Amino acid sequence: MVIWITGLSCSGKTLIGKELFQHIRLSHPNTVFLDGDDVRQLFGESAGHTLEGRALNAQRFIKLCEFFDRSNIHVVGCILSVFPKNQLENRSKFNSYFEINIDVPLKKIIQRDNKGLYEQAISGNLNNVVGVDIEYPDQSSLADITIDNSGVLDLDKILAQISRAIPLRFAPTYPFPQGDLLEKPHKYEYIPFQGTPFIEAYQSDRALLVKQLHSRLDFWNTQIELPEFQVQNAKPENCLDTYEFFQEILSKDTPPRDQINSFLVLIKRFEVSKKIALFYFSDWKKSEAPRKEVWIYIYFAQCLTHVIQQNISSPISMICTNALLKTCDIIHSQNEQIIHPTLLNICLKVLLFETNLISQLQGGTHA
Repeated sequence: MVIWITGLSCSGKTLIGKELFQHIRLSHPNTVFLDGDDVRQLFGESAGHTLEGRALNAQRFIKLCEFFDRSNIHVVGCILSVFPKNQLENRSKFNSYFEINIDVPLKKIIQRDNKGLYEQAISGNLNNVVGVDIEYPDQSSLADITIDNSGVLDLDKILAQISRAIPLRFAPTYPFPQGDLLEKPHKYEYIPFQGTPFIEAYQSDRALLVKQLHSRLDFWNTQIELPEFQVQNAKPENCLDTYEFFQEILSKDTPPRDQINSFLVLIKRFEVSKKIALFYFSDWKKSEAPRKEVWIYIYFAQCLTHVIQQNISSPISMICTNALLKTCDIIHSQNEQIIHPTLLNICLKVLLFETNLISQLQGGTHA
């Protein structure tokens, strides 16, 4: 299948295309990403940006799409399309074709203008800019779906729209641990799969992580002496040390109510940002930017399992379970950092608890 994404420069088509490519690759590894500018550079900028040059670049782009299509490789292609005839012919050229129009009003595009193209074109310092001195044809009647990207960019919502419309079968996957979740957290606004296949994909994901962690722990089991895990962070004045707070919770079989209430406030903060800081002020506002250190999330997950066990029939249990799933996704996304035997042991216990808990919830029990 060729998925053709078009839109004016600064409409967001390339960013959306790259996210869609990553999404599709989870189910269809035989997928490539093409961008019109990359194709232009591939041929040494010989096409230029005049109408004639754009026509040449469009033909090269189409030829590359045909090459991949004949090899049964899906294409997610982003190009500024100014030749409706090409788009109409595409539908008979490829085995399967789906066209996406990223719609942003020209006035809004000019306001964005992160490349400075429109400012130069309007001032007369740049020629051959589509939307200014080259007409941009109406795309709504050509596309299979039109995406309004004139507001605040919401990739999760856009991917949901496209996934529902695109005639591709997506195999059940558990995509949430993909990428660096400490750098770019998931919003968890859209889950493309439900029911048993999705749960099975989740279980396979966690089983793979457990296998990886076990293999590292096997190394430590051959060692005579194990290193002690030490936390060395200078606590700012008048701040709460998150690690010490977690240790206080873990030290009590039944943490007191005021401590649980404080923990619930921290969970609420986590649900907003999907991040845990090493230090907080008394009102649970971060005293510093959260660091990219996975160990604090491992101890957070350990605390969550402890509180769930003590409140299994309480609504607190579901609040903690929801946070635990997301924390384990973060841990998986950072699993290459997990080397120390103490952290490996905690992780394995947390993952065993998590998967058993989800199995019990799936079966309708709270044993």
